[in-house]
Amino acid sequence: DYPECTSANVGSAPICQVPGGQAGLPLCTHRADLGVMMWGAYENTSYPIGADGVGAVAGCRDLGDGWHLPNREQLNLLYINKDAIGNFGAGTYWSSAEYNAANAYHQRFSDGYQNCYYKSSTYAVRCVRR
Repeated sequence: DYPECTSANVGSAPICQVPGGQAGLPLCTHRADLGVMMWGAYENTSYPIGADGVGAVAGCRDLGDGWHLPNREQLNLLYINKDAIGNFGAGTYWSSAEYNAANAYHQRFSDGYQNCYYKSSTYAVRCVRR
């Protein structure tokens, strides 16, 4: 673990540095998922959404101090290092990358496959920060 990551502990979730991040800017992540939720806000649903009511993107942002939903490259780094980081299931995780107004990219952690799907779908969320 790097001091840049461990000093930013949020709540009781341990934080670790992700190998392979950009030089000089370690990529940090929690060793636990934020939860399973939609990518963004949709009215009249019973699905879990972020703390301020607008989904995975805001759920990560709500952690403060630079936390965000990972882009496609950062999410792939999490997938490549999932065993070293720990506590990843074989499910699907959201990225911050939008395909269009209705769809965003995600990655399956069973095989690394990335694709896009409806933002109203519910997938796991693992936040990162630099």
